[in-house]
This record gives sequence, structure tokens and C-alpha cells, in this order.
Amino acid sequence: MSPQYLFHRDFVLEVAIAAAVFVLVTAAMLFAVVWFRRRPGREPSHSHSHPKLETAYGLVVAAVAIFLVVNSITTNGERLAAKPAVQINVTAFQWCWRFQYAGVGGITPPGPTITGRCVGGDVPTAEVPVGKVVRFTVTSDDVIHAFWIPYLKYKTYAYPGHVNSFDATFAEPGTYEGRCAEFCGLYHSDMEFRIRAVPVGEYTTWLAQRPSSPAT
Repeated sequence: MSPQYLFHRDFVLEVAIAAAVFVLVTAAMLFAVVWFRRRPGREPSHSHSHPKLETAYGLVVAAVAIFLVVNSITTNGERLAAKPAVQINVTAFQWCWRFQYAGVGGITPPGPTITGRCVGGDVPTAEVPVGKVVRFTVTSDDVIHAFWIPYLKYKTYAYPGHVNSFDATFAEPGTYEGRCAEFCGLYHSDMEFRIRAVPVGEYTTWLAQRPSSPAT
């Protein structure tokens, strides 16, 4: 599933849960203030605890927390499709990006590598086919960076010695801006990239015109 769909689904769910908790807590506070207040013929409540009610409240909070954790883990598992059409290995470095096209699971030889310097406007542009699942595997050569494409409503960290993966589908042709979203040094603000989504035939032609490069 696309990051956009997963983000929207979980965002709506978590906002609904937060709103329900807010309403219930506010209602309970107002009820306690009004019902147990001091008024003619009745002294205010002097009770300091209510073990059964507090136990029930603790169980409900624990259940909600467990549900959110399980839902988050499940959502992470939905990020990866069984067979992506394209796999791009993304490597962040101070202060730019390297995109290496690869076969799914490394079965086929690596394809072309797109990179640049970023500083001074030399921004790398990676091409992807419209409507196809693209798997990005993200890592770093030096410090911690963050791979962010605002269109996808998704960001993942690029750690040295570690790989994060996610799948994405670009539904419409166009050029989508991306950048590093984690302060990484002097030229962090120049660390940009572009993803250009084109029809499948145009992508195939573009890929065939790019020489393959050794794995990096």
C-alpha cells in the first residue's frame, strides 16, 4: 500500500481515538466537579481514591496503548509489496544522494547510478514508471540523513550501516521534489533530489539508454 494511504488511514484512526479520549476525560471531570461539589445540605466528597474505577481506567489506557503499538507494527509490515516493479537503492552522503537501480532482491545485475553534488544546483533526478510499485532502500555513507518526499507524505531515516525500505507508487506523471529532512552539516540546505514519474514506455527507453554501473 502507498505511504499516502497508510498515513491517512492511521492519522484518521489516531485522531479519532485522541478525540474520544479527550471527550471522555472532559466529561468525567465536569461530572465530578458538578455532581460532587458542595451545595446546600450536602458536603463535598472527601474520598481520595476509588480503586475499582482507577483499575478500570488503567486497563482501558493499557488496552488503547497496546492497540496503537500493534497497529503501528502492522502498518510497518504493509509498507512492502510482494513484488515491486522497480528497486532503487538510495545512498545519502554529505551532501547529496546516489540512486542505484537494482533488480528485485538483487537477482538481476545492478542498473544505472544517478548522482550529483547537490551543492550549486547539481541535483540528481531519478526516473520511475507511473503507476508501478517502486521500492526505495535507504542508507547513508557518513552521518544520519532523512529521505523525504513531501508528495508521499513519508520520511525515513538514512543511517550509516543500516537499510530502511519502503514502497511507493506515483499515480500521476510529474516531477516530485525531495530533500534531506535531518540536519546533517554545513550544506544540508542544498541536499535535494527529484523523482520524475513518466509513462512506462518512456521509463523503459530511459533505462535502456543508461549504462549499468557496478554495485556501490
